[in-house]
Amino acid sequence: MTYRNGIRNRQRNEMQMYTNDLHESLMQKQAAAFWKCWDATFGKDKSDITIVDGVSDVKKIVSHFAAHLSKVCTNSTVRKSERVKSAYNDVRHNYCSQMIDDSHRFDDELVERFISRMKRGKPAGLDNIASEHLQFSHPLLYVILSKLFNCMMDTGHVPECFGQSYTVPIPKASYNIRSKSVTVNDFRGISISPVISKVLEHCILDRYSKFFETSDSQFGFKKDSGCSHALHTLRHVTDYYISRGSTVNLCALDVSKAFDKMNHHGLFVKLMERQILNALLLLLENWFKIGVTCVKWGNVFSFLWGAVWNSTRQCSFAVSVCSIYRWSYRKDTCQLTRVSHQNDTSQCHIICR
Repeated sequence: MTYRNGIRNRQRNEMQMYTNDLHESLMQKQAAAFWKCWDATFGKDKSDITIVDGVSDVKKIVSHFAAHLSKVCTNSTVRKSERVKSAYNDVRHNYCSQMIDDSHRFDDELVERFISRMKRGKPAGLDNIASEHLQFSHPLLYVILSKLFNCMMDTGHVPECFGQSYTVPIPKASYNIRSKSVTVNDFRGISISPVISKVLEHCILDRYSKFFETSDSQFGFKKDSGCSHALHTLRHVTDYYISRGSTVNLCALDVSKAFDKMNHHGLFVKLMERQILNALLLLLENWFKIGVTCVKWGNVFSFLWGAVWNSTRQCSFAVSVCSIYRWSYRKDTCQLTRVSHQNDTSQCHIICR
């Protein structure tokens, strides 16, 4: 009887907790938090997927995912990649920039600020270090990390473990477990990188923010910005030209795997055009070079492969550098408005006549 009463009390407390979270999110008009809590409680069927590509063996499944994702994160055309690499070598050989000054140095206050902002309950990297380990450690850790990060900037190198991650396949939104057989194409990868490397990424974005500025027409992956803002801008610009008697032609583009296949030599060229500091450029070059990842399915890991820097690495730093690469290729077109939204690979061109 005591056991049954304990189960009932636990169920009531759990439901009360979800009810309170839903109520607070609704009252504070936090739409994202409300629907996240709703989906966690009453959302889609979370049945475990045991068969992928007609295979039920876990080791074979993880091998299929590894082969698929490693192929996705490679450049499409070898000839074009070689041409971009050659252009990079020509620019890099004679490149020079300003030296790092005191305004670019990391301090313990900066490190503490970003560690305190990190969300808890997130999975740890391959080093088994989670954000809670940093948040509940001795305050001296902030001083040690700040000195360590400054040494990395001075030498232009990061530890090898900073380039190691594991990728977890997540079903896409269009996936339906009851509609068809499941294949690797029904999943997208989310990469889990070391938590200390994430702290360094945030510190770099803070101290070197002017080198990573993106267009005002970029709405995806920005704080307090999203698809609704892109749609509002699209509608407002369209109505503006129509009300003045112009003809508006819309062209929506969805570039497949654009984030995954970003050419890193091309990115370095664009960063040099922004006069990025040579020390930071050297750090990024070496960081990209040591990048490897593997697939985790259940408790099984696949082989490691070189995923230098791809879209599966879901962090603000990766999004910022990819946005720089994509937006730098826009052409000067008369009366053209460009809106980018959603997953950073969709954009809409508005041409008015």
